[in-house]
Amino acid sequence: MKKTNEIKFLKNRSIVKFEGEDFLGEIGIDGRIFKALTLARISVGVISQQAVENGISILVHENDAEKAVACLIDEFEEERKSGKVSQIYSINNVSVIGFVAEDFNKVFAELARNNVFRCFLTRWQEKTESIL
Repeated sequence: MKKTNEIKFLKNRSIVKFEGEDFLGEIGIDGRIFKALTLARISVGVISQQAVENGISILVHENDAEKAVACLIDEFEEERKSGKVSQIYSINNVSVIGFVAEDFNKVFAELARNNVFRCFLTRWQEKTESIL
């Protein structure tokens, strides 16, 4: 996305939520998540980790959501039994808007005016955002 007026819109996505106790400083959790999804041949889009490191959100195609949840439940069976991992689930029927803008506040205000609210936001360049 190089032009300042380019907008990308993706439909039929799901957010897979991986939640548990404080993972702060715990090495290998992210690697296990991505290894399990890779072995299940699931393509991952946007990744977001909560600041307190008690959960991770992963964007996948809606067709892969059930399989993604199942493979993560299998991978983290012991942690689920112990309570370290509390929930693994998907939020379906999600769309992604990717855009480049000079003034993000204007874009967010216009989206809100049209009842479009973000689940989470990523920034990969100074002026490039993805809203889910």
